[in-house]
Amino acid sequence: MFTTRFAAFASPRLFRLPCRFIQFEKTPQTVTTQQSTTNFPKRNFSSKMAEDKVVLYDDVLTYKDRKDVLLIDVRDPHELQETGQIPASINIPLADLSNVLQNTSAADFQSKYGRELPDKNANLVFSCKMGGRANKGMEAALKLGFTNAKFYKGSWLEWSTKQQS
Repeated sequence: MFTTRFAAFASPRLFRLPCRFIQFEKTPQTVTTQQSTTNFPKRNFSSKMAEDKVVLYDDVLTYKDRKDVLLIDVRDPHELQETGQIPASINIPLADLSNVLQNTSAADFQSKYGRELPDKNANLVFSCKMGGRANKGMEAALKLGFTNAKFYKGSWLEWSTKQQS
């Protein structure tokens, strides 16, 4: 246990907060916080990027010509009209992604996107404008059981910059 003191102006009271006790002492008007040193397991936050799931610019250069890799841009259609998209990528907005991957028939997917409906072992690479939504798209696909889902960390901004230079 460790104790921290903070200055406060309060009457003597004892409050119980989750894993924390706060005691107000009348003289010399301080707040004493006692916290237990219980070790809780570290959380694995999904917003952190797993290095083995990150695809780089040079990888995408080769993927755009391969039929065994499906590049999915998860931006909204109006964003694509403003900026463009990576060649050979298809557009499935992030809000629709789970529904499309789960509930679309093979024939409907083929007619709408011009590609075969991916199976659970397909190589999927997600992109967006800067990489954040691409990471979320990859996480959604992984939750649906797609084992080879990855995301392009640099996404459209890196792609367009490197294509112009």
